[in-house]
Amino acid sequence: MSKEPRVLFVVNSLSGGGAEKSSRQVFNELLKLGLDVHLIALNKTTEEKTLKDSHETVLERNWKDGIGLTLKNYLFFLKKVSQFRPSIIVAHCELPELYVALIPIIRTKIVVVEHTSIPWNGRKPLGRLIRSLLRLRQAIWVSVNVAGSSIWFGSKAPKVILNPVNRSVNDSQPKIEERFVFIGRLRKEKRPEMAIEAVISQGQAIGLIGDGELAEKLRFVYSSDSENVQFYGFVDNPWQILGEEALIIMPSEYEGDGLVAVEAIINGFPILLADNRDLRRFNLPSKHYFATLDDLKTKISLALIEGNSYFAPPLVKQREIEKERDLEEIALEWLNLLSSLAR
Repeated sequence: MSKEPRVLFVVNSLSGGGAEKSSRQVFNELLKLGLDVHLIALNKTTEEKTLKDSHETVLERNWKDGIGLTLKNYLFFLKKVSQFRPSIIVAHCELPELYVALIPIIRTKIVVVEHTSIPWNGRKPLGRLIRSLLRLRQAIWVSVNVAGSSIWFGSKAPKVILNPVNRSVNDSQPKIEERFVFIGRLRKEKRPEMAIEAVISQGQAIGLIGDGELAEKLRFVYSSDSENVQFYGFVDNPWQILGEEALIIMPSEYEGDGLVAVEAIINGFPILLADNRDLRRFNLPSKHYFATLDDLKTKISLALIEGNSYFAPPLVKQREIEKERDLEEIALEWLNLLSSLAR
């Protein structure tokens, strides 16, 4: 006979990227299903003011805090874990991985969710140490990406549970003017500059929705072309402010789940994707993929001739992905996994 699990979700923050958004959606759905679940966000965001009840806790760490403040934050995290006394901890992304791996020896079961195809990029030695500790603690792995792939050295194949995505277009919202759009964090691996260069080379304007470490540099580099390069910063639901034929350009070197692509397809927006393993798995027709900057320029030229709708995702693909990303079904997969661990 199984007992009711007490589950703790540990996330980077309440909002930000796809991992944060999807993990919170699953958390809220599990609450609706009656699971005894709590969520701890390690970093502060402006959304902490939206907390509705005692099931969510936001700690005091800021994104760029150093080792000293992070250690203080970690000790406060331990206190919260001790208060909640979870039977299962679910860690989403790298900082939660680190915190959970270093918890003093306990009998709590650990589930770690892999949200990227290149984990601990640029910090491999630390990543190897953390994941070795997690392996010793018999952590169970869930991937939001490729079925059957191993997480890292010596690990078993993860259980694949996709991130949930729902249609989110609101026709009543004011729309931005740009017909070509980049959505995502402004970071090196996302390659926003490739999207900018390709669009402005064709005499067109591009809107960038998102924030990140490259934001200041890009604003400076393109300050003389500000009419054609518009920065909108972080927008919680970008799909509500796009014109219906806005073409989404996604030049990422690699992705985890590629939620921007998933949301664009489900909402029916035209899309162009970098030709790599992580984005090829959506199995769109070949016309949707580009390999180089020149290739992308050619695709944009074609969009100007044929119309952006030429790159709209096939309706059958839109319906297929919408079905497999249903929040209620994905929450039930999580409930089944967590319940099985409580036996």
